[in-house]
Amino acid sequence: MILKKMKWSHYDDIMGAWLSSMSMEQKLDLRAAHIACFPVFLISMGFASVRWSERIINIFEEYSVYHKEQEHCFKAMHTFIKETWMRTSKHFPRLIVILLKALYDLSDQDSCAKNKNYENRVSSIVQCLNLLMKLAPEQMNKIGCDLRTDSTFCEVVKKYF
Repeated sequence: MILKKMKWSHYDDIMGAWLSSMSMEQKLDLRAAHIACFPVFLISMGFASVRWSERIINIFEEYSVYHKEQEHCFKAMHTFIKETWMRTSKHFPRLIVILLKALYDLSDQDSCAKNKNYENRVSSIVQCLNLLMKLAPEQMNKIGCDLRTDSTFCEVVKKYF
C-alpha cells in the first residue's frame, strides 16, 4: 500500500516545479499566493510528499519569517506534519525551531508583527505545536520544561500554553 503511494506521479512533477518557483519568488503577493494554495496541494499529494521533506521544510523556514505569509505557512506545515509524520519525525528539531522563532517574534512587544491577522497567525502556530505535542509528547515535554526555565521564553510559554 505504501509503495503504491510512493510511486512517482504527476504530483511530483508539479511539486518539483512549484518548490523551485516558491524558493526563488521575490514578489510578496506571488509568495502569498503560492503558500495559500500549498496546504490543499499537500493534502492531495498525501504521504508521497515525504520525498520532498527537505525542500518543503526549507520553504517553511523561508516563508515563516514574512508576516503576510505566516498564517498559510503554518497551515501548510500542519498539513505536512499530519500527512507525513511517521516518516518525517526526524525533522522535529527544525520544525520546532521554526515554530518557536515565529511565536517569539509574534509575542515581542515591540514587534511590528501585531498587525492584520495577528490572532490567526498565533493560532496557526499553536495548532502546529499542539499537533507535535500529540505526535511527539516526550520531545515536546522536554522542550516545554527547558522553555519554562528560560527567562526569554517563560513569558511566551505562559501566554500561549
